[in-house]
Amino acid sequence: MHTVEKRIKEIISSWFFSKPLLFSTVYTHSIIENQNLSIPMRSGQMRIEFNPLILEKKSMIALEQYLQVEVHRILLEHPYKRQPYKAQKKILLLASDVTIYQLIKKELTSVTLAGVEYLKSQAERFKILENPLGAEWAGTDELKFFQRNLIVDSKTGELKINDSLTFEEWYKWIYFLIKQSSIGGENAGTATGEFI
Repeated sequence: MHTVEKRIKEIISSWFFSKPLLFSTVYTHSIIENQNLSIPMRSGQMRIEFNPLILEKKSMIALEQYLQVEVHRILLEHPYKRQPYKAQKKILLLASDVTIYQLIKKELTSVTLAGVEYLKSQAERFKILENPLGAEWAGTDELKFFQRNLIVDSKTGELKINDSLTFEEWYKWIYFLIKQSSIGGENAGTATGEFI
């Protein structure tokens, strides 16, 4: 058994008493090694896949947090079960990241989530540009929403999200932002190869 897989099984065993919901949920999926992943872990199709080459140097804390994020995706049934009509895969993953971050951000001290990093990059853009969505969006509800939710705490570097939204709502707002952005949907986020 690979060292990373052994460590993952230790984490799951430790959840028996401390996190029984996560413990029971993780066993609804198979834990499978996949060295072709460009991300640490992904879930979908009744599997949680992990790349041992990426994870072997991560601490137990980081490894547990990556696993915890994927188990929360399974619990929340996104992004691979809950999808808006004609959904874009990368934006689904970004919205999933932000929703999970809203729920467990105090526990995520050693991992970065692509959706949160994307919104942080947009927060910088909103700080610098006078009309970050273009002049026609000045004073709109869309602009007010992003100004309220794209704030990064200068002391902690933490993204402050003031509106508690569902996965589908975050998908809608991130999709809107990417459509208005010069970045374009293809470059949004860094995670690839997700199950959808």
